[in-house]
Amino acid sequence: MRIGFTYDLKDDYLALGLAEHEVAEFDSVATIDAIAGALRELGHEVERVGHIRALAARLVAGWRCDLVFNIAAGVAGFGREEQIPALLEAYAIPYTFSDPLVCALTLHKGMAKHVARGCGVPTPKFEVVTSVAEAAAVVEAPEPDEAEGARDRALLELLYATGLRVSELVGLDLPDVDLASRQLRALGKGRKERIVPFGERAAEAIRAYLPFREEVLSESGGMNPDALFLGRRGTRLTDRSVRRVLDRAVQMGEVTRHASPHAMRHSFATHLLAAGADLRTIQELLGHSSLATTQKYTHLDAERLIEVYRKSHPKADSSE
Repeated sequence: MRIGFTYDLKDDYLALGLAEHEVAEFDSVATIDAIAGALRELGHEVERVGHIRALAARLVAGWRCDLVFNIAAGVAGFGREEQIPALLEAYAIPYTFSDPLVCALTLHKGMAKHVARGCGVPTPKFEVVTSVAEAAAVVEAPEPDEAEGARDRALLELLYATGLRVSELVGLDLPDVDLASRQLRALGKGRKERIVPFGERAAEAIRAYLPFREEVLSESGGMNPDALFLGRRGTRLTDRSVRRVLDRAVQMGEVTRHASPHAMRHSFATHLLAAGADLRTIQELLGHSSLATTQKYTHLDAERLIEVYRKSHPKADSSE
């Protein structure tokens, strides 16, 4: 398979004339080398493309491939799932976007982890805040009695209540959220819109945050007046900012395992499944185009059930 490989390096963007404050986050050269090496070891032809402008130039010149693996972060103010997927869909080129290794794991699950690990790419287990109590500890950690705490509580309540991708969360504008009906409009992969419900606790947290948000806008001069979640300077929060918020909440909530924004999305799905929600509903809520993507949560839930059985059933231990 011929795979195009898109990514963002800081020097590439600076060479295009962008200033330091205009760029978001960057991919590691070592990680790019390792993933490209792993894919080649799996027998695939890998062609490095680079950032979105380089991709656009190639597409206009007639370049095509079987699949694009996109780990690009993007320019500040644009979600990493907005730019390149929209461009690729315009040219009818399939793509995959996720954290490192997902492309390799999808293409060849049997040996990808072994090869990638040999190339120095970390291969963490599918990570999730496993218990509802742990998720609650993280979400309720920020004290909502000042601007940053109120924002963080609202952000985390909404993240866990909806299972949004982090790019969808930071991309929310105030008009996208209807507190009366407790629904929001999310812009997902390929710029596809979906309606996602959320609970009263998330709605209360957002209501408590809104007066602080207005103060931040007033003091900062209103640089991003539509954005729901703002930083201290009145600018839209970035993906990286959400990760920092979550890291603080994990520490404050004394949760022992690491939790990324995507791990909270996994938690949302697995907790729904454990409570009896059907896969089709979860698929719609997560914005998955294929039910096969959602079905991975059935494996997770099965593993959890097996673990509980082995710990709890008196005849589960074969040594007895």
